[in-house]
Amino acid sequence: MYKNLTRLFVLTVIMISSGCGFYLRGQIPLPGYLDDPYVKGSHIELVQRLKVELLELGASPKTEALGASSILELSRVSFLREVGSLNNRGKVTGYVLKYEVVYRVLNPDLSVLIEETYLTLSRNLDYDRGEVLQLQREESFLRSELVDEVVKRIVERLLTFSANNVGHSAASSWKQHSRSALI
Repeated sequence: MYKNLTRLFVLTVIMISSGCGFYLRGQIPLPGYLDDPYVKGSHIELVQRLKVELLELGASPKTEALGASSILELSRVSFLREVGSLNNRGKVTGYVLKYEVVYRVLNPDLSVLIEETYLTLSRNLDYDRGEVLQLQREESFLRSELVDEVVKRIVERLLTFSANNVGHSAASSWKQHSRSALI
């Protein structure tokens, strides 16, 4: 009796999950514009990490724009380091690292699919003035973490755009949401 109830419960959960569009990670069907994207940008680390993430999702990133299903254009990528805190003697004891990215997505005919989107991420970097190597290692780690987070946000936005625009005019509804994304 208990086994039958358990089987019935598991079967019901599976049927409900599959009927509502739930997918396990890695099994989400990609929209057509992400099948063969071209990632264009001057920041090599970000471009490479985006390509890897798209590959993991099942896309086949192109090495050139010709024949690509879309163009992910990284128009501005910059790291900034600002003074975050000072001690009572006016010496710097911490920084704020900022990573700013501006991107847009174009159709193969160069019409805009997703308007320019601004992402700004920041992390605090506190340190002891006597440990310069620690500062360099921590800054390198935080920069890498910021790149990972930007990649995650861009890919999530691409997938969200697809989900939100099934049967809608893509460009018009996305303009309202992508103009500024400060995080």
